[in-house]
Amino acid sequence: MKPLRPIALLVAFALVAVLPASASAALTATKIRIGSHTGFVRVVIDFTGGTITDNNVELASGTIDSTGNARLEIARAGAMTTAATTSASGARVSIVRVSTGLRVRIRATPHRFKFLGYKVMHSPERLVIDLYRRASHATLSRGGCLRINNTTTSTSRRVVARGTVLVRIFENTFRVRLRRSSGAVVAAKTVTTATATGPWSTELRHTVTPRQTGVVEAVAFSAKDGAVQCFYQRPVTLRP
Repeated sequence: MKPLRPIALLVAFALVAVLPASASAALTATKIRIGSHTGFVRVVIDFTGGTITDNNVELASGTIDSTGNARLEIARAGAMTTAATTSASGARVSIVRVSTGLRVRIRATPHRFKFLGYKVMHSPERLVIDLYRRASHATLSRGGCLRINNTTTSTSRRVVARGTVLVRIFENTFRVRLRRSSGAVVAAKTVTTATATGPWSTELRHTVTPRQTGVVEAVAFSAKDGAVQCFYQRPVTLRP
């Protein structure tokens, strides 16, 4: 039997060499990181053993603002996870295996976050999820396609928001919202521009009292799943 050992070893090495990559190194979520930033909380999920694209990721229906919950599906059959559930900055994030790939669950108290956006980044491979704080008054920008200009004006019970579309968005359409200090929406309009890029303006009327600092925001949502595609907000004084 001893003389056969070298042959058996050669056969074993040959079998390993022809195994498909998916059998030897599946895409694996290895770690969840959560960090607090001005106006938003960033969740980063690290991966090894493969790649994903934005097309692999889809936000499930639902509103994180009203429920505090969000779910993202990562369509990659055979994907695995060793990432531990992580809690920080008011968010609890877990990732589990499902038949179609992986499922990310985010849990927070209702009305802590108003919406979320995500993007896949490479070298190293990671999924970045940004949770935007509902009551933040900071100037924020995401996506680089919308801007609210400093020519926006506020008078008694009235804000005229003025801005610029910098990059074409789906159907040239986005939402403009006015939020009071707590983050609750007090006025909103859908804006559709005649051209793909260029200036825009809209009037928002409110009944807020007393005088307080709120925000005006312009946001375009993904046609695929409703995640934030592009976003800009700036503080504004709401006058009774």
